Amino acid sequence: MISTGATKPKKDAMSSIMEDLVKELHRLEEGISVLLTSDDSNNLEQLIRIFLIGCVCDKPATSLVLNHVECTGFFGCIYCTMRGKSIEVRNTIIRSFVYDPNEKVILRSNKNYDDAIEFINNDYKLTNSTKISKAAAKEYLQGVKGPCLLRQLKYFNIYTSFLCDTLHNLYLGVMGKMLKLFLSKRSIIEGISAAMSIHKQIDNLAEIVNSISYPSTTYRQPRDIHLFKKFKANELRMILLFGYS
Repeated sequence: MISTGATKPKKDAMSSIMEDLVKELHRLEEGISVLLTSDDSNNLEQLIRIFLIGCVCDKPATSLVLNHVECTGFFGCIYCTMRGKSIEVRNTIIRSFVYDPNEKVILRSNKNYDDAIEFINNDYKLTNSTKISKAAAKEYLQGVKGPCLLRQLKYFNIYTSFLCDTLHNLYLGVMGKMLKLFLSKRSIIEGISAAMSIHKQIDNLAEIVNSISYPSTTYRQPRDIHLFKKFKANELRMILLFGYS
């Protein structure tokens, strides 16, 4: 299925797209007849069933398809129920997901997803209980905004069937953060200590990085390491994958 539009689809548009997509996936689960040919003319017609077991999206699209709070919001992680904290950095507020041993964090599963949807369908009421406040409902739902149609599929597991988005999580996320911690100047505001920073050796590091040989198929070679704050995901990817060679 291919969809086109002037802008990225919003929630209602995505819901319509997903309805059609899930219908097609249901047909594949029911099975399609395939004629298997052979050299001895003993052709065999067989019913082939196809099941969706995984989905790959970037982080914004994952939230949209999953009908979940965006990754920058409270309970934005789609793999666990960590709430996250708001931290003021300079003139802005960022969401931080730092592990707190005192916080009860569980891995997400079909079970806790189904419980959340049952709560929504029950008009935001717990079993044998009155309707709770909007703030309390958000805490109970832990990021779930509504139903994800892919839950209707036989072998599709909500959350765990969504594969890791390496572009945002690994390259722009972990690798970008590591370079910032290692190569930036010491900063109390940004939490960069003298033990973390190798900023004074960045010229030596630049010589090493510039000597890396990348595959001939590389379409975006990393720029000078002094420009690490402007690196795109593919530049970070190339340094991560080939920087140890």
